[in-house]
Amino acid sequence: MGQPTLTERLRFRAQYQVWDPFTRRLREPYWRWRNAGRTYRPIFVSGVMGSGTSLLAVALGQRFDVAGVVYESARLAAKSSFLYVPTMAAFASIAEYEARVRSDASWEIEIGRRDLLALYRAYGSGTGEWIVDKGPNTSLLRAGFLARCFPDARFVLIFRDPVANVEGFRRKWPTFGRESPEANAHFWMEAHEQFLRETEPLRERVRVIDYNALATRYDQVLDALGRDLGLAVSTRPGSLRTRPNIEGYGIRNVARSRIGVVQDADRRAIERVDPAEAEAIRALTGPLTDRLRARARESAPG
Repeated sequence: MGQPTLTERLRFRAQYQVWDPFTRRLREPYWRWRNAGRTYRPIFVSGVMGSGTSLLAVALGQRFDVAGVVYESARLAAKSSFLYVPTMAAFASIAEYEARVRSDASWEIEIGRRDLLALYRAYGSGTGEWIVDKGPNTSLLRAGFLARCFPDARFVLIFRDPVANVEGFRRKWPTFGRESPEANAHFWMEAHEQFLRETEPLRERVRVIDYNALATRYDQVLDALGRDLGLAVSTRPGSLRTRPNIEGYGIRNVARSRIGVVQDADRRAIERVDPAEAEAIRALTGPLTDRLRARARESAPG
């Protein structure tokens, strides 16, 4: 798929920002009614923003027999819920955002479970027992709380080269763009460190995926991950609407329901970073990146 035309960009943005949310709101009351009383086993697709959580969540939802995919669950939660997090633009700093996202000791497990199940019932279009919950940032910083809410849940962490991630943070989100590369790198580190710390007691329920492995061995990694999670392959794979290759709008580069995974995304992002800044980010994040890669090798599906 080549570079999108201006018409394609405008059409896609209208679809992404207006039409899709509108049609989803029409469907939600029916799904909520149909799924009243249902429970689900979540697969929490975890990672920082821009690390490939959309790609992984959509791929799992398309390929396997799951009830549905919930995007940005903290954004979609009821505004009265302690789980709710507004858009990034609402925060003046990374510290303010991080404080809002982190779980709190006062949070009640039964209420958190109730609020998430209400959300899952509104998005569960399928009949499977598993539901994919894509929560960039939130599933990292709330992993321990989510595990207590759903003791049979699974976590799949996808991580990406930190220099590429930080470049994306600062380019796509003004809250992060206003702060230094080092501050962004510290957020990257703190989010992953908290996830590893809180999920250490339940390693058998956690899988770690290197974004580059998924990008270069898409089918093999997905099929092995599905087997490892015990997911049945869907007899009717989900169809995906054609999406042009436009960065910043979640999953992209889709044609004939096939995701054309961008394999050089990290390289192109890193090329946009000043070499001195890249070196400083790697100096901070290198040991943690090595740990994540080791975990990915340890938990390699199949």
